Amino acid sequence: MNIKLIKLIILLIFFSVNIGYSSTGEIEDIDENDPNVLKFLNKRNINFKKPPYDENPWYNTGLLEYSLRSAKQTKYLFLMYFKTLEKVDYRIIDNRGQNFSILKDITFDSLSDANFLDTLYSNVPLKLKNKKRFLFGKVSSVGYVKESIIDVLKLELYFINPDNTLETKVFFKTKNLTDLLYKHYHEHEKLKDGFDYSINSPKDMVTIITGNEVVHKVSEDLEGTDKELYDFVMKLFKDEIPKEYFEYRDKGYIKYH
Repeated sequence: MNIKLIKLIILLIFFSVNIGYSSTGEIEDIDENDPNVLKFLNKRNINFKKPPYDENPWYNTGLLEYSLRSAKQTKYLFLMYFKTLEKVDYRIIDNRGQNFSILKDITFDSLSDANFLDTLYSNVPLKLKNKKRFLFGKVSSVGYVKESIIDVLKLELYFINPDNTLETKVFFKTKNLTDLLYKHYHEHEKLKDGFDYSINSPKDMVTIITGNEVVHKVSEDLEGTDKELYDFVMKLFKDEIPKEYFEYRDKGYIKYH
């Protein structure tokens, strides 16, 4: 990523027109009406003109969250990544360390790339009681039962063993996901693209990829059919996902350091 783009991302995220900032020629070329420029949704009403943000714009320790819809198809009918953050690594919450942008095409391509997500989700493993460390889980729709609409869903869980070797567990289950995906598609037709910040010191992160949509958020910020899809997966695989995932996710255990 070149220096100009890095500066562009930083400046436009923290000092967008929503907070009344104007800058020099480096960002004046950006057309706010360009459909490729994402809007800052600011659902938490962050005011960067007031303390503590006016003196330190990097005070925010939340994850960048995205809701994106594209005219082009992703490679997946349904793919979801999830992990709980036992400790917050500043490289995770600092947007300068993420291959994301206020530009839609760059961000959509990154968040719909399984190889990129495999790397992103391998950060900050969760320590388990059995001395293993849980990296992340991902669930994908891999086909159908015979010719019915019952989906075959594949859960992959990734762990680091005590000897620092990788362990993968794979589970298959069948469930009707088609109706929910249809509902999800039509719901997202009405939504606006944009980015936002999660709460400070987030407990987890989730990425949901469907036909034309990508959502990347903290689980408690998921809404509508995004939340329904997440809850669908959690309920279906509740006995396979490490119980520590649910324990840590549901507690305010993370402290900023």
